[in-house]
Order: sequence, then structure tokens, then C-alpha cells
Amino acid sequence: MCFCSKPDTEYNNWSAKYSKFAGLISISKIHFDSKKQKGLFSVSYMCGGKCGRGYLVYIEKDNEKWVVKNVEDTWIA
Repeated sequence: MCFCSKPDTEYNNWSAKYSKFAGLISISKIHFDSKKQKGLFSVSYMCGGKCGRGYLVYIEKDNEKWVVKNVEDTWIA
């Protein structure tokens, strides 16, 4: 399910910009703190058996908008 406002247009723009992209991007669900002011999720990019990277992404609510506070490398292949 996509909550994008214009998914077809956004995909076409993205695929035109990155026409040689090959791989899989995986994003976990967000784990929030009890006040729902901070969150954490993982992102993985896999492009083959020995090709990929993983990250933890820390987010925080700032003036009612979510901002990325830190990105931490977790693995590399």
C-alpha cells in the first residue's frame, strides 16, 4: 500500500533519475518511544550475495515534523 500523493509520477521520476539501479531496499517498521517523540528504524540495501549495507535511522519530532537525527552503519557486505 502506498500513501504517496502521486505514486506513478514519483516512480517515473525516480526510475528516470536512477535508470541503472539494481537491488532491493528494505525498511523496517518504526519503533517509537512511549511519548511518540522519538523513533528508530532500520534500512537495508542489498545488491547481491556480497553486496549491501545496513543502517539504523534515528528520528525525532521537531515542531510537529519528523527529522533524521542520526544514521548509524550496522553492517556491510
